[in-house]
Amino acid sequence: MSFSDSDGFPAGMHSLGLATLGTTGVSMPTDGQDSWRAFDDVQVRKGMLIEQGGNNHGYEFNNGIRFYDPDSNTSGYLHPWEHGSAAYVPGSREPDEVIITSQPPDYVFKNEKVYTYDNTHQMYLASEDKLVDLSGVGGVYDFAAARWTHGSAPPFRTPALRMNRAGNAVLAGSGRVPSTTKTDFVDMDALALSAWGAGAQFYDGFRAYVPALDIGLWIGGGTGGGGAYVGVLRRNRDYPASSTRPWIARVRAAPEAALPVGCWSRSISNGVMFDDDKLFIGGGLRRHHTAVNQDCQILDLAPCAEGNLPVVLTTFVDALAAHGNDHGMCQWVLDTARKRVIKLGRRLLAWPLDAGGPWEDITPPGWRHGFGDTRGFYHAPHDRIYFKGPALDGTGRTSGTTAQANEVRYLEF
Repeated sequence: MSFSDSDGFPAGMHSLGLATLGTTGVSMPTDGQDSWRAFDDVQVRKGMLIEQGGNNHGYEFNNGIRFYDPDSNTSGYLHPWEHGSAAYVPGSREPDEVIITSQPPDYVFKNEKVYTYDNTHQMYLASEDKLVDLSGVGGVYDFAAARWTHGSAPPFRTPALRMNRAGNAVLAGSGRVPSTTKTDFVDMDALALSAWGAGAQFYDGFRAYVPALDIGLWIGGGTGGGGAYVGVLRRNRDYPASSTRPWIARVRAAPEAALPVGCWSRSISNGVMFDDDKLFIGGGLRRHHTAVNQDCQILDLAPCAEGNLPVVLTTFVDALAAHGNDHGMCQWVLDTARKRVIKLGRRLLAWPLDAGGPWEDITPPGWRHGFGDTRGFYHAPHDRIYFKGPALDGTGRTSGTTAQANEVRYLEF
């Protein structure tokens, strides 16, 4: 069914109340980044906000796994930023001294498994306690082993220490360690490798782990917003009987006629899971970046467990039209205590799922001009949403430093 506007809901039906805005006084690590925005891909692991990669486009930037723990109100690294300490020799053409032009002078590339990049396609697999990044520069991190076990930069027994100007490792030894590439853990056919890698079909598209189905799901994205695929990461049913790879990643063509989803790009976090296999999604940009998407939709994800496309159940036409556009890609969070979607942006909005909407403005005092590129999550033990993102000024532009953008704030209900 579709709703042309919010008039289909009785006036005064919802009273969601305002939240209290506060700050934890803690910022997540900001070193090794080239922008105030700092990071654009976060996950939740065991009650902690975690992130890897960031808003940069170089092999030499921070590849550590960072965290914020609300129970201890601390932040730091679960896995360090791996870089070396040998001197950079500007202008040298010696193989041991040549690295990419933008490399800072005080360290060199040393990570054996994974680079760091903006617009990544990460997924925390709770059932495995692993972080998987299927992008062309990604890898697999095993939290139990506390190390990258697979990656796009295959390790060597004597690992590469530097990069050349083409971005390729200059090997300081030989002897590739077997079974350590990303595709030794995930079975990816040619189309999957293209879609998640060089083809960038899922660039800035929606992605989430679906615990009830034990799958990773990617919808849309693509440079220019033209990616016409849905991607699913699931357990490989042929493992271990006839395959050595425990997970399999496949993509399905998703033309608009088959999947009329308006939220197609610039939508990394514009949706939430609820009722096990349902997705509430909206905002972002339409295909090919033709317009800002103002619709919200509910999708049934159950078919994705078998590698099929999701099914659109409900479309709320122009549900966001009256609320203005956010700055950048802002987080949508599921408030599980009240079963509502919280949208963190220029204003604080709430959508009651059981009532079918509409969006209500619950912006608290102190929100001022709002925040951009927010990242956050709901922490049930504290009944709070913890989030970070740069504050906006009166012109709608971001303000403050990178450290201020990564300060962890909270909303208390």
